[in-house]
Amino acid sequence: MQAFNQLNTKDIVDYLIILDIDGTLINDDEHQLDKKTLDKISELKESNQIYLCSNSRNHERNKKVASLANVEYLDTDIRKPSKKILDLIDHSPFKKRLVIGDKFLTDGLFAKNIKAEFIKTKRITSENDRLYIKFLYLIDDWAYAIFEKLENLKT
Repeated sequence: MQAFNQLNTKDIVDYLIILDIDGTLINDDEHQLDKKTLDKISELKESNQIYLCSNSRNHERNKKVASLANVEYLDTDIRKPSKKILDLIDHSPFKKRLVIGDKFLTDGLFAKNIKAEFIKTKRITSENDRLYIKFLYLIDDWAYAIFEKLENLKT
């Protein structure tokens, strides 16, 4: 599993990409994107349509992040993994969909709900993360590990 800013993007072409913010691009408390992350978003934008989507209710902060990245933000109170988020986007020109995020229980299940591919990234955390956030990360990692094992059994 790689950090978002280290992803190999050469084969990601002609996708509708829904990109998570918190834990994927920046830590939950941050407001600035680093240069490597901005460069990676620019790479993806060259041949894909990107929308930022977050379950965080801090819409003003999310809009600022989207503005820095020069991509659209899905300003909604609909939360992942609800497939209703897709109704906010003109997705008809895209045959391929991709969700990039750090949490399986939100981003991964959202990808399954909208029949998209999913890239799980290495999570960006902070030593200042609250205890319940760390607990949620633990549950999410556990659920993803079980999902991966089940998927491997199918093959």
